[in-house]
Amino acid sequence: MTITMNIYYFFADFTINSKGVGVMCKKLDSKLKAEFREALYSGEAKTTFKLNFRDVEPLHRILPHDQTAMVSRKLLDLQIQSDVQLVAQNGMKFPCHKAFLAGHSAWFDHLFRMQPEEKIWKFDMTEVGLRAFLKYVYYADTEVPKNNLGIALELLKIGRKYNITLVEKGMQALILEIPTSSLGVETSLRLFCLTRKEKGLENLRAKAIKLMKWNLTKVSESYTLQSIVKGEGSDTIAELDSIGLYK
Repeated sequence: MTITMNIYYFFADFTINSKGVGVMCKKLDSKLKAEFREALYSGEAKTTFKLNFRDVEPLHRILPHDQTAMVSRKLLDLQIQSDVQLVAQNGMKFPCHKAFLAGHSAWFDHLFRMQPEEKIWKFDMTEVGLRAFLKYVYYADTEVPKNNLGIALELLKIGRKYNITLVEKGMQALILEIPTSSLGVETSLRLFCLTRKEKGLENLRAKAIKLMKWNLTKVSESYTLQSIVKGEGSDTIAELDSIGLYK
């Protein structure tokens, strides 16, 4: 008899080798409970336990409901025993915890080990972006990036730059879940520029191209495109032209 029971974020398979009968269920009814006890207590059954860790991505769907996430939220929001400050572009400071950040990123770990006496670190992120970044790292909150794709792109970029897999994968999943028609031309063009040379982000690049091909006229009038033309983005322009997105 085989019984599958859901325990938090993984599944426990209980196998009783008696008559070779297999039963799969999440809850035991009275009859199965009785059979389970009888097989165990009789000494005739052999019981083995196997834990199978299932895929729990995307993390942002699970962690906010976990007690661990509640503690992490409290640590960040109440600044409990914070020992470092991250500073946004506008000078806004965010007290946080070295151990927590280092545990999520080898880059942070290296940074803090190299200069352990340093307590303030400046980041090239907007205030809204840095706040959203910390909320996601600490307790997987996605409210801001879901409602502001510009922030989602900012988090994707920072996750990629500093090899923070949790953030990078989370933002990839979030952006891919959004209907292509909801991206908007400006966001799609920025997404294209961010992903065009990055391995592993081809699906995001394809999503951006698909939206822009629906809106060729708007792409040519895009403020972001004009900024690329004025800047050092000649190779980007050439690539846009090669796929018919630049006129």
